[in-house]
Amino acid sequence: MDYDWDFVHPRNTMKLTRTLQETETGLNWPANSGEMYVVVNDDLENSWGEKRGYRVLPGTGMGTPAHLTVKNSSILGKAAEWATKDLWFVQHKVD
Repeated sequence: MDYDWDFVHPRNTMKLTRTLQETETGLNWPANSGEMYVVVNDDLENSWGEKRGYRVLPGTGMGTPAHLTVKNSSILGKAAEWATKDLWFVQHKVD
């Protein structure tokens, strides 16, 4: 990004990229936690006109999350499917 007051060189700054996820899926944390996930409600806004939501960050202090090391196990079946990804987005089912 170029700034009028910077005569030395252009600045390398962070950029916001929005990707809408509408289907159930599992995601892994980006390398070095250089990115974050935000869950928003398109139907509600706060008093500043921003969509209400939550920022989801990886935990700290415990290292990396557990991952499933044995895949296609005849004993585990789908019981440990949650361990194949760091973060799962699933649809809330209302009866």
